[in-house]
Amino acid sequence: KSGLIEHYLNLAENYRPLIEGENPGIYLDRLQKQMPNIELTLQCLCDSGRLEEAFGFLSNLWIYWKARSLFSQGLKWFDKLFAMEKAHQVSLSAKIEASREAYNLAKEIPDPAAKEKYHALRKKLMNEKEKEFDIE
Repeated sequence: KSGLIEHYLNLAENYRPLIEGENPGIYLDRLQKQMPNIELTLQCLCDSGRLEEAFGFLSNLWIYWKARSLFSQGLKWFDKLFAMEKAHQVSLSAKIEASREAYNLAKEIPDPAAKEKYHALRKKLMNEKEKEFDIE
């Protein structure tokens, strides 16, 4: 199980720049075929409390959901992780990156509340980051 999780974590990380490249179609098709396994990987990461990795995984996958116009499917996972993160130790940088990618998806749907939700979350997280560097 752990080996498969690592496989899909690496797959998403390696495919992101390819999807953002010149010929994304082949990589999008490959990810689409693997989506049941990818969603199972996300669920396993959530179930085992590995939210830091789950946030990173989503931050690499958002481009797939955007390219395939599967905005709600991607946002469902971001919503789930952000609802769970308070009970787990997740780095601020992982949350900031994930909030940016969730906002990128939310901008694509006709629901201004979703867009505002992730915009406000990102702003809150960025304020937290600024406070980390404030020197009294």
